[in-house]
Amino acid sequence: MPKKKLTFDKLMEITDGDQCRQCLRYLAGSSPEIAKKITKCLEKRVRLVDRDEVADNLYNDLHCLDVEELWDHSGRTRDGYVDVNEKAYEMFYELVEPVIEEMKRLQELLLFDEAREYCIGIMQGIADFNKCGSEFSDWITDVPEDVIRETFDTWKKGDKSSPDEQAEVETLCQVLIRR
Repeated sequence: MPKKKLTFDKLMEITDGDQCRQCLRYLAGSSPEIAKKITKCLEKRVRLVDRDEVADNLYNDLHCLDVEELWDHSGRTRDGYVDVNEKAYEMFYELVEPVIEEMKRLQELLLFDEAREYCIGIMQGIADFNKCGSEFSDWITDVPEDVIRETFDTWKKGDKSSPDEQAEVETLCQVLIRR
């Protein structure tokens, strides 16, 4: 029986990121002209960091934290006792950590402007969650401010911006912590 050919669309649907990167490297190595086109295409997509979108996405994720789930996974358990505040911090940080890692990844790629926008978006999203007054936020009263500061410190450590730009982001950080 003859092998069925897969369409381009079907291949794109079933291909993972590593396979796509391998194909792009192969194509880029075949021609300098193709390499330039791939580079331009990727630059357009990688550099599209919208701080408001980052903030909104993080806020929405944090707003979905469920106090009932917190209570279900804390307190007396079969294995001992899980402090409700520690569990709240863990649940909060599980949502924040991946976006902080993405900010660091942008810095590693030397995309410092994009990393700055990501940092601002993260801090804004956390601050918006902090002021929303959700029942979950009652269990992490100081955590959002601490994580905003940690986000800024992490960004600053890997940043290559001018001192003036860093001071602007630090001022925003302080304003978001105080509000």
